[in-house]
Parts: sequence; structure tokens; C-alpha cells
Amino acid sequence: MSHSFHWGLDGLNKSRFEAYTKILSLRNGGQADDAITSDACKAGPDMTELPEDDDSITGQPLTNFDDDKLKRAFLDRLSEILSHTKGGYQVAAALMTENLGVPEVTVAKNSGLKQTDKDFIIALEKILGRMVGCPISPRDTAELWELILTQYTPRVKGYILDLQKSLNQGRIHMKQSGSDITRSLAVQIEALSLVLNQVPHDLSKIVLEAYHIRALHNISIFEKIQPEKLSVGRQIGDLVYLLSRPHVAFLTFVRAIERIEGFDKLRVRWVEFTSLVKKAPLTKKQPVVPSWTVGQVFKSLGLKFNDAETSVLMNSGKDEPSKWTRDKLVNRFSKLKATENNVHAEVQLVLDLSKRDAQLDHAFKYVGCSKRSCLLCYRFLSMVGFACRGCHGKVYELWTIPELDGLCEGSLELISEVVKKLQSQVAKSLRHDTKPRPHVKESTIGGSSIATVIPHTEDQHLATLIRNHLQTNREHSMLRAPIIR
Repeated sequence: MSHSFHWGLDGLNKSRFEAYTKILSLRNGGQADDAITSDACKAGPDMTELPEDDDSITGQPLTNFDDDKLKRAFLDRLSEILSHTKGGYQVAAALMTENLGVPEVTVAKNSGLKQTDKDFIIALEKILGRMVGCPISPRDTAELWELILTQYTPRVKGYILDLQKSLNQGRIHMKQSGSDITRSLAVQIEALSLVLNQVPHDLSKIVLEAYHIRALHNISIFEKIQPEKLSVGRQIGDLVYLLSRPHVAFLTFVRAIERIEGFDKLRVRWVEFTSLVKKAPLTKKQPVVPSWTVGQVFKSLGLKFNDAETSVLMNSGKDEPSKWTRDKLVNRFSKLKATENNVHAEVQLVLDLSKRDAQLDHAFKYVGCSKRSCLLCYRFLSMVGFACRGCHGKVYELWTIPELDGLCEGSLELISEVVKKLQSQVAKSLRHDTKPRPHVKESTIGGSSIATVIPHTEDQHLATLIRNHLQTNREHSMLRAPIIR
């Protein structure tokens, strides 16, 4: 029997939940919690595998290879490349299910996928499918590289302009340094600068130069560009890392093709955003509930609606006294937009999976994302059993769960309970959690880990061993699989 999630269910109150969220988003710029790095990503963005990894030439069993780490990297890199322009509406996420050895990746974006995104997904699936199971040809890798670079070109051009400005503002002063590493970095950055100044830009060459620098230097080394002002070098390092992202994605995709079992059958689909959000209530009996006022929020939290209580509630954690007054809060609150049609990509994926209930047991319990998730998405994912790359700790006023039909009873109960817990946590944060917190960058600078991107092997004997190993596993999976009538 099909069930519907709506905010008229027992214990849910959309107006209260969204009012709580909006006020929390106004306090301290929305920085409601500390940044969190997922356990899955704690190896660090700059960790690289040794050339003699377990599945390489050491003679160790191929089965020792950590394909879960590579799957997480694949989902994160795919999400990053889909987020090809800046802006919160461009945040992308990806989720994988595995049924009878057939992996299927579903992608989503905050604003929904445009036709260009869908064309990219269709082309990517086709190229990856052609590359699996046989020696990878230069023609295929060139086509894959061109596809990735073309998709990500808007961001690459933006990063080039930003890096040019940063290099002009902070000239390199490391050549006289006693450190070989810093002198080497200075020379490499100057070489990159020359490429950046060539017109027209050779985007491929620029990205590869940036990746070369990134692969050799930890982000902390960049701070020595101007020791008296660490932020100058840090900004240059961040932009070099961001410029290298297309090549990191390319190498990750190639490695996934070679090493992940079942990628010969990989399918990629997307969530149709408009199908999730209903423009009318799902039940005729459900009344239209007016939005809560700030006064209602204070009453619900057991606070007096005056300047003194407002100052305490909205304390930003700074040393100086809070400048929030009741009138200021009401004015700022009234300017916030409605939450309709603002379903974050991570939430879209979970709701889409919930509608396909048979897929829940086959889901790979990790949601890739183009950046660290917001606080509510992070908690939502954790409560339904998924990990992600981390959380920047911020809360946005434009966060909601849409009304949704076509759910089984188990999925409906899970989503309802999770939303209730979120509602309770937001209220608790408003009332009790006033710990001072510094603002955290929302983007995952340097977070495109290169730990899984060792280029595909040129050793044909090893390549044959890998293909034979995966083929054997596929055959065994087929023999073990139940017969579907």
C-alpha cells in the first residue's frame, strides 16, 4: 500500500520547524555547529597511496583493495564535476545502489539538473561503459578528459581569474628560502603563472599544471609564500587545488573503471526535482497552515518576547554585547524567503530512494557531494544511515522536506521520525546551544582527495590480472544470485 508524507502527520509542524530553522540561520550567520569531517574522509585531502599498494605489484591479494574508499571518491568527484558553476543552487550529490552486482548511481542538484547536465551524464555513462573490461585506449581517455573538462569549464575559468588576482597581490618570495621544497614550489607557481597569462587560455594545460603542483605539495607549504601573511599563500594554494579538480576526477573515474567490480554494467540516472515537490496538499482535508511569527517561536521556546530575551537568544558568540533587538529580529525574519522548492540535493536522493523501497537494502551507505553538507542535511543523512564527506556546520533558512507520495509504510515512518528528531534538535540548538563558533568555509577546499587517483597502470600483466579478477568475481556473483522469475 502506498503512503504519503505530509506535514499534517502526528508530531509534525511545518510552520514551527521552518520558523525555528530561519531564526537559527540568522544567528551568527547560520554557523550553528562546528565543522565536521566524516570518518570516511579523515585520511585527509593530501594523503596519497604508496605506489606499492595492496593491489599493485607487491604480490598482495587484489581482494585487499579498499573499493569502498574508491566508491566514495567516485561519488564525490562526480558531484563536483556536476557542480560546474558557483552558487548554492548548483550543489550536486550522488548516491549508489548495488543490486545483483549491477551498480546504479543517482545524481541530484539543488536546483535540478539542466539539459546540459543530463547530456553530460548520458555521455559519461557511455564512455565509462566502453572503457570497462578491455585495455583502455588513448582515444577513450582523451574523450573522457575532454568531456570532464568541458563540463567543468565555467568553474575553471572562474578559478583562473581568481588565481591571477591572488598571484598579482602576493608575489612569490621563496626563491631565497633555505628549503628546497619552498624554492621548488616558487618555481612551479611562476611556471603556472606564465601559462595563466597566455591568451587564449589552454585550459587543459592549466589544469594539468595545477594538478602537478598539488600532487607534490601539501596545502600548508603554500603558507610560506608570504610568512608574514599566511592567508595570501593559503588562498593561492586553495585555488591551485580547485583548478586541479577536473584531473583528480578524471584519474578517479579511470581507477574506478579498472578496479570496482560491476562497473561494466554501471548506470547513471538523475532525480527529477519537480516530481518531488507538490504544489498542492496531498490530502484535501489538510488545511493550509499559516507561517509562524517570531512571537510564536518565542512562546514555543518558553521565552519572553522582549529585547533582553532576543539579545540572549540571538547571541552570536562574540565578545561585544549582542546588538539584536526584538524589532531587528522581526524585520530580518520577515525578509526571509519561503522554503518551497528548496529541497537540497542530498535530501532529494534519500527521498527518491525511499520511493524505490526495494533499493534501500542495496544502497551504498554514502552520499557523495560537491561540498560539505549543511548541518540539517548532515544530520538528516546520519539519521537515515548514510555518511557523507562532512559538514560545515551552517543552517540555511531555505531548507525543507517536500510532501511526497508513493512511499511504503517503513519509509514513511523513517522519514517522519527523522524530521521529528531534526525539529527537536533545532529547538534545542536555539534554546541552549550558544557556544561561540567561528565561521567555517562552506566549500571543501582541497577536499578532492587524491588518495585514490593513482593513474591507471601501464603494466599490461597487472592490468590483465585485475580484469581477470573482476571477471571471476562477476561470474561468481551471477552463480550466487537468486533466480528472478
